[in-house]
Amino acid sequence: MGYPYLHYGDCMIKPNIYNWHVVRLTDHFSCGATVGQPLTILFIDTGVDKSHSEIQGNLVEAECKSFVPYEPCISDYVGHGTQMVSSVTGKYILKGICPFARVVVYKITDKKGISKLEWLYRALEEGIAKGYPIINVSYRTEYEVDLFEFNRFQALVDCANAQGIWVVCSAGNDGRDITQEYRVPANLKGVYPIGSTNKNGDISGFSNTLNDQFFAPSGDEYEINYNNDWVMVAKSSFDTEDYLYEVLGFDKAYTVGIGTSIASALFSGVVASLSGELIAQGMNAGRTEMECLLRQGARLIDVQRNYYEVSLAGSIRALRQMRG
Repeated sequence: MGYPYLHYGDCMIKPNIYNWHVVRLTDHFSCGATVGQPLTILFIDTGVDKSHSEIQGNLVEAECKSFVPYEPCISDYVGHGTQMVSSVTGKYILKGICPFARVVVYKITDKKGISKLEWLYRALEEGIAKGYPIINVSYRTEYEVDLFEFNRFQALVDCANAQGIWVVCSAGNDGRDITQEYRVPANLKGVYPIGSTNKNGDISGFSNTLNDQFFAPSGDEYEINYNNDWVMVAKSSFDTEDYLYEVLGFDKAYTVGIGTSIASALFSGVVASLSGELIAQGMNAGRTEMECLLRQGARLIDVQRNYYEVSLAGSIRALRQMRG
């Protein structure tokens, strides 16, 4: 007998074991944003496979751009950016957290996987200047810089904060506390460095942590729950080195992954969806109000360090209780 299909908005989605993370975020799709148009998300990443079915219809191609001077196309040769975008927009084989979101991609990584800090700076600067409401930086967030460079980036983020822009990034996958470090952008004031939780609900062994942090479920190392902790993502057709789809019996357009990058993308999707819902209901969707709603709907992981695992379903329920 085949799997029954679940309705998610206007999408028909076939459940599978590698979509457990979005099932948790939406409480088995029983509660999600249904009214508002999600906010646009800018992904600063390795590019995107614009032809992928899980991304087509969401990508605002005219606004996408490469900041790699010798590689003007936005094609994703590394595969990372395609995976992140699909974590939000997936609507067919994989489940995205916000399948109707509009997305823009700024590419800062060449086909050899090389990124430069200056490309990140220019991409972030332009994204803030254009006023994208959510800017997600999932790739190359491990830069530890000197104080001068750190302050240069902090000035950019201060501009974003003044406009109410969400700058979201992955906390990193070193498995340690980075509170006292000078990482860009994870340690910048006003940035949301997202950590990862696993299928058991624990903080992922690889996830970096800081005080006052949000988390989202994106799996763990193989030894924790074996491949049951992996999550499904789209595979870029330009990525010729990923053969996991063959091992797992997937279509070649899909693969699996784990990491705080996926958690970051999921958090951005939750914010996009929830903000759109508030705006549609004539409510204030400012960052202060949104943070309060995110925490009200979240699962508290650590009370002393203020660790919260976000839940779109939980925040929507909290919103409906507020509305009576």
